[in-house]
Amino acid sequence: MGKWQKVAIILVPLVAIAFVIGLVLRPTRTELVQAPAAPDLNTDLWQVENIEDAETLLVRRASEQRRVKLCGITPTGTDSTQAVTELIGSSGEVAIAFLGKQPDKTWVGEVWVNPATEGEELLNGLLILAGVAEVNRSEWMSCPNHLALQDAEELAGLE
Repeated sequence: MGKWQKVAIILVPLVAIAFVIGLVLRPTRTELVQAPAAPDLNTDLWQVENIEDAETLLVRRASEQRRVKLCGITPTGTDSTQAVTELIGSSGEVAIAFLGKQPDKTWVGEVWVNPATEGEELLNGLLILAGVAEVNRSEWMSCPNHLALQDAEELAGLE
C-alpha cells in the first residue's frame, strides 16, 4: 500500500468526523423553517381612540396603535357608528382577539365590550342584534365565534 493511500485512509474518517461535528455545533436558525403560528386568540385590553365606521376601530395599547376590522360583519346603515359608541361605553376599553392582518395593515379581530366584568359581550354580535350590522357571508366562517354571529342574526330576525 502506497504512502498516499495510507494518508487517505486516515484522513477520510477524520474529515467525516469533523464535518459531522461542524453540523452538530453550528447555530441553527429555526425561525426560518417553522410554520406560521396559529392566530393568537388570547384577548388583550385596548383603548378605543376612534371609531372610523361600524366595523373599523382605531385602538391603542401603550405606544402601539392598530386599526381593527370587526370579523364577520358588514354595517347596514349610517347610524352604525353611534351604536358602536354606545356599546363600547364611556371607558372605551375593549378586549380584542386578533385573527390576522390584511394587506392594507388593518387587523381583523373579534372585539369584546365590558372586558373588566363578567358581562363582557362580543361587539361583533351586539351590532347585529342592534340592527346596524349584518353577517358578512364571505368571511363570517373565519371568525372563531361565527356561531354567535349566526345566533345574533337569528335573534334579530335578519335571517
